[in-house]
Amino acid sequence: MDSSEEVLAELRKIRELLNKPPAPPKPEGLAQEFKAFLSEYKVLGLAVAFILGLAVRVITMLGFPPAIWFGGDSASYLSTALYHAPGTSRLSGYGIMLFVLHPFHSFAVVTAVQHLLGLAVATKFYPIVFFGPLLLLCLRAGRLRAFAVTGISAAVTWLAVNLPIVLIAPRGWSRFYRMSDTRPADWGSIWYFFQTEHWPLVGSLRQSSLNAFSLAVFAACCVVLAVIILAAPRRPRLPQVFFLVLALFLLANKVWSPQYVIWLVPLAVLARPRLWPYALWQLAEIGYFFAIWAYLVTLLAPSPLPPTAGGIGNGLYFAALLARFATVSLLCVLVIRDILRPDGDVVRADGEDDPAGGVLADAPDRFVLRLRSRPAVQDLADTG
Repeated sequence: MDSSEEVLAELRKIRELLNKPPAPPKPEGLAQEFKAFLSEYKVLGLAVAFILGLAVRVITMLGFPPAIWFGGDSASYLSTALYHAPGTSRLSGYGIMLFVLHPFHSFAVVTAVQHLLGLAVATKFYPIVFFGPLLLLCLRAGRLRAFAVTGISAAVTWLAVNLPIVLIAPRGWSRFYRMSDTRPADWGSIWYFFQTEHWPLVGSLRQSSLNAFSLAVFAACCVVLAVIILAAPRRPRLPQVFFLVLALFLLANKVWSPQYVIWLVPLAVLARPRLWPYALWQLAEIGYFFAIWAYLVTLLAPSPLPPTAGGIGNGLYFAALLARFATVSLLCVLVIRDILRPDGDVVRADGEDDPAGGVLADAPDRFVLRLRSRPAVQDLADTG
């Protein structure tokens, strides 16, 4: 092929690029637009999962037309919704949700929102860490049947949401888990600090070793938490152990994204509703929020930044990281102290046992772990 033919061939390619084929006709009707959207963006698995999950909830709603009532709790929740006042004996969150839904005047809407909340939880991974502490609380209170119902319901809901995607697009579904396995120590975690500052041993772990080591740290923390749950002078409240296991998961994890604070906030308030430790933690979270973005300005800059560019170096960033780590650890220590010294728990000061405990509230102990060193443990709590 001579040079003139090569030029003509290139011109034909350019003409083909310029003369694009006409766009397909726009689908008519909502159903056709929905099918076209699924085809173009390849979200068929997600659509099937959502539809099947929604079908499970619709069947449940048809089988139980009234809203799910909670016996004696219902009056307190409705009082919060109708009179816009904080609950006196029960958590106000559910009552506030009823207040928001009040203009619809429909139990079906309330039930639908509850089921959609269940679907939302089924798409997240972190709630799985709650089942270990919940099992131990139910074991101590003799409520294993209620735990079995909760566990089976959660498993069925999770499968209804996830299994269709697993079957249709297994690689896409598993991408999160594969990425989590191969992801190095990332911003926000204590392991990133260790590696960047080249700490001995913990700062030089390989990827597989870091996964195993961080998991071992979390497992060790869970063992300690299990002993506390079963051996505490009084059964811990549900939000206390949920906060502890989630906080320990984040403290030991190799990734700690800024949005993870949303997971902890409601549990921290329920576990220990005292202002100053919580405010100190939130101050550290705000400091970290600004620090991480200023730190990324420095890391992602193509050349050294001038002092006025807004970036920060390792020193300020790691100070913010350690401040958040320390304040969350402080909250854990204070919650553990409340568990070991239940008389100092502000939630139980008015005689309530566990307002968020459901079937666990006011349940007598059926199984308690007796430790020979309990007096020493109690002395440690008294001096904390």
